[in-house]
Amino acid sequence: GFTCDAGDTGSDTDPQRHNYPNGDKAADAEINTLSHEVIEAETDPHPNDTWTAPNPEGEIGDACNFNFAPRNDQGADVFMNGHGYIMQQEYSNAAHNCAIDLAGTNGFCPGSSNNVCSPTTSFTKSVDNANPQVNSTIHYTITLNNTNNTGAETNLALTDTLPAGYTVTGLSAPGSTSSSNTSTSITVNYDTLPVHQSRTVTVTASVPVQAGTTATNCGTLNGQNLLGTALTAQTTSPCASTTPVKIPTLIAMSPATGDYNDPATVSAKLTDDVFNPVAGKQLTFTLNGSETCNGTTDVTGVASCSITPGEAAGPYTLTAAFGDTTDPVYATSTKSTTFTVTKEETTTTYTGSTVLLGSSATLQGTLLEDGATPIAGRTLTLGLGGTTCTAVTNGSGVASCTVSTGTLGSQALSASFAGDGFYLPSSDNTKTAIVFAFPSSGVFTLGDTTAGTAGSSTVTWWDSSWNQLNVVTGGMAPSAFKGFASGVTLPTTSPANVCSGNWTSSGGNSPPPPATVPSFMGVIVANAVSKSGSVVNGHYVKIVVVQTNPGYGPAPSNTGTGTIVATFCTGP
Repeated sequence: GFTCDAGDTGSDTDPQRHNYPNGDKAADAEINTLSHEVIEAETDPHPNDTWTAPNPEGEIGDACNFNFAPRNDQGADVFMNGHGYIMQQEYSNAAHNCAIDLAGTNGFCPGSSNNVCSPTTSFTKSVDNANPQVNSTIHYTITLNNTNNTGAETNLALTDTLPAGYTVTGLSAPGSTSSSNTSTSITVNYDTLPVHQSRTVTVTASVPVQAGTTATNCGTLNGQNLLGTALTAQTTSPCASTTPVKIPTLIAMSPATGDYNDPATVSAKLTDDVFNPVAGKQLTFTLNGSETCNGTTDVTGVASCSITPGEAAGPYTLTAAFGDTTDPVYATSTKSTTFTVTKEETTTTYTGSTVLLGSSATLQGTLLEDGATPIAGRTLTLGLGGTTCTAVTNGSGVASCTVSTGTLGSQALSASFAGDGFYLPSSDNTKTAIVFAFPSSGVFTLGDTTAGTAGSSTVTWWDSSWNQLNVVTGGMAPSAFKGFASGVTLPTTSPANVCSGNWTSSGGNSPPPPATVPSFMGVIVANAVSKSGSVVNGHYVKIVVVQTNPGYGPAPSNTGTGTIVATFCTGP
């Protein structure tokens, strides 16, 4: 019922003194005792004699009884054949001290110092991300691992200075006797590193804005063997190298639509790789490799600008790019989506004359974008009644062509644009033309005051009492003038190429007026009529169109009347 308590004595200060490597306190203690006695039997084969040693008992085991080497976390201070045990140290005449092993020619580890085995501590450093993003956090791991079976290391001092720009933000060193850090360096101390024991130090650091610059970081370890002899300083092998990279960026954008030749707003959102918005950066938008615009991201990461499509209607590629290669923090990125160009709205308007002379007339139309901007180079179809002609718009958006006027009177006018790959079709069918003709010879006349106030009332342009039925601002006309002017220069085109001038005639129906008149007839408006001898002289300042009534005859007694339906032109 009695057992030895070796390895668990009250005077033992080792933090692992309650741990037993084989899980059995009595057995582990008995192994230690057996070692003690066997070694004494080896060194003192005559138990009744004494052996010179630095204690009264004189035997080697007693000189170092209960003096153990540092124990690892499992409680072992020595390993044999891969198994851990608790073994007391024994007195060494070579080391002149208690020792766990013996170095030298006949010992366990030739070449070690002070006749005891040196620890075989590996000292490594790694980093969790060799290519961290700038402004991110990394973790350096420093590992100390003593693989020696008997030689523990003592009084360990680990120091490490981070590369320029890197900043220490945290330090973890479980099992250390002390640890401290500044913003750029760390210091960690251990009293012992037992056999088959490892320790891990974690350094948390911030990454500087040094994309593309490789920084290598090595730690330094100083320590001693069990007898307090300094060991050669170690540098971590391997060391830890980092090459920071710029923070990746992402661009998000949705398909967009816009009319041809109309400014359209395009937008995109710039974020980092974890979708945080990136503000204050320029995005360049490119449509179909041609049109471009630039926008700067706001606090939400959104940039917008206006782009004007110059392509025919259809789908095209719209690209947003963050391409600032000088930015030290964020990497460039691009994103493409579909931009659908739609046809632009147009307005086609008949803008030509609505009072047309003769057998042919010039029609005119205007084509505008959004009702305001002229569109050049497009074909308009212009029509009068059932007759059409085509013409191409000029820089003002105006096109004109000539058609046969055909039937006199009221006829529909039209102007249309069929549309193309860029523009929507449009047309104008709201206007009506009055087509008229002059008599086959000469021209009939109205007084300017009478014509100006006639409105829809009947006017008389041929009568034996013309001077009483027509008021002229230049004074009363002579009674000999019946309303027909034989010598006159009249316009020959629409619009009119002349619209005022002097005319002559004679009294009565001499020279004789034509036998018939047009149903819609051009009539000059006189502001002066006078007579000199047999010649009647006058001046006209306007031409109106009169829809003639039945009853006209070349004799003054066959009165010519009608209604003014339009003004063809007005002269100076």
